[in-house]
Amino acid sequence: MLVIGIALLMAIPALSGLTSATPAPSPTASSTIVLSALPVLFVPHPIQHVFVLVMENSQAPAVLRFLTYERYLAATYSYADNYYAVCHPSSPNYIALTSGSTFSQCKKETLVPGEYNTTNIGTLASGAGLSWSAFVQSMPTACSPDSVFPYAADVNAFLYYPNIWDNKAYCKAHDLTFSSWYNDVNQSLTNPSAIPNYALFIPNLLNNGHNTNHNTSDLWLANFVNTWFLDRPFMSNSVLFITFDEGIRANGYSADGTHIVGGNVYTVAISPY
Repeated sequence: MLVIGIALLMAIPALSGLTSATPAPSPTASSTIVLSALPVLFVPHPIQHVFVLVMENSQAPAVLRFLTYERYLAATYSYADNYYAVCHPSSPNYIALTSGSTFSQCKKETLVPGEYNTTNIGTLASGAGLSWSAFVQSMPTACSPDSVFPYAADVNAFLYYPNIWDNKAYCKAHDLTFSSWYNDVNQSLTNPSAIPNYALFIPNLLNNGHNTNHNTSDLWLANFVNTWFLDRPFMSNSVLFITFDEGIRANGYSADGTHIVGGNVYTVAISPY
């Protein structure tokens, strides 16, 4: 799996002003999927924010066939039909997504905080003077290595880089809970720079499709994306990638016949471009 958004992230110019809107509401549960799109009034500007949201454990054809909201997004925005995860199980895919490599540990399921001594997209962003955050749903506290259901620490990739993990103040400033994202969105109404240049979103095990059926995760995704992204002024200069960590537990093949263990996974780019 390639590192989604690194090229875009490194090309982000200085932040420009955004128009204000009414304060963001808290997420609410709904049993109906609302099919919303970016407002036509959004005139594209140079991309300044790259967001990546990772769902779990479904092959692309199944997502497109059965999941209403994700099928709608694929038809409405830019869809990558030849995108593959690289591993099974989950954890190495998150490492590849944030560092560009699995370090030949494609079958490793249990990770140790700080074990991957390598450059990653977070430290690349900091080195370029850009802001970044990981927003991890249901994590008990910032930068927590303790899995407390429905939070799974093994997919919180930034805990496994020593240049983040060993600097606890830095880790706690960047590896955050979802409530920090809600605060950032609200603050962005008067302070556009509250929105990070790069953000990784990790839903919990009840919402990412890991421990529930995918219709439940599709409904959650529709509510989350519609509420916290699509009607927000910052989306006029942003791109939101939605992808999956891996497909079915079987070997897959890319278009050129390369053996890919992780399978063909759904990936869509939501942007006014």
